[in-house]
Amino acid sequence: RPHSRCFTMAAREEDGAMAAGATQAAPGAGGAGLVKEDSLDMESFNVERKSLLDVVMEKAEQLELVEKIHRVVVGMRYSGSIEAGEAIKEQIDDCVKKTVAQDEQGGFTTGITILLNACCLLTLEGPQRLIVGTLRSLQEPDNGVKGQGISFHMFSSIQDTPGRMFPMYSSCSINQPKADPAHLDREGVINLIPEMSINLQKIGKNLKTLDDKEYQEAMSNMQRKYPELIPSVKEILGLCASPDVMSLEEYFDLYYTPMRCLG
Repeated sequence: RPHSRCFTMAAREEDGAMAAGATQAAPGAGGAGLVKEDSLDMESFNVERKSLLDVVMEKAEQLELVEKIHRVVVGMRYSGSIEAGEAIKEQIDDCVKKTVAQDEQGGFTTGITILLNACCLLTLEGPQRLIVGTLRSLQEPDNGVKGQGISFHMFSSIQDTPGRMFPMYSSCSINQPKADPAHLDREGVINLIPEMSINLQKIGKNLKTLDDKEYQEAMSNMQRKYPELIPSVKEILGLCASPDVMSLEEYFDLYYTPMRCLG
């Protein structure tokens, strides 16, 4: 069986609806039993039937999932000093803000961008159109992000998460020491990505509980406040270097390529 490169894609849960092929005859109708539906004049029943979309949307409203949230975790590596990385982080922030500002449906993006030495980690969550739009804008050659020595890698993509974990979008810098990439085999990649994603969600969940002053203090002292949850430079670079992790370009090649269903 061919091996597919590691990224997490949640399967969508879809509701099924099936119209009954037979109808129970009314009592006293003479010969109670099942009669074929096509033998009846269905127009005379004047019954408004719900479409599959109506059924799905009703259930989504009950579960407060009317707007599906797409969450991604993306790694980036860059060459140069962390000062050069600061300029890249600002460009990423601009891509997020511009995509939100141009959204005609009034959506918004939450998450965090963490800049470290030689690498960066992003987790973004919001409507799929905003997340995909932001990631696509990162690939545009005129935005200042996509340049020599910069590469983006898709660690995790979940298209219909139960809800948001972060209260807003923010970015911060952590001056961890430089390190060589970790040498990760396939099993190491499979284990590290979910752990990294869960730790980022824990950070977001905690940030939700803070007031404005506490939030700003946490963003300014991220490493000190969440020492066990912040991934290391070694781990992020190791995932970026792994052949088992898709680049952002490869992810979009797969995302936009029509697929043939056989059978």
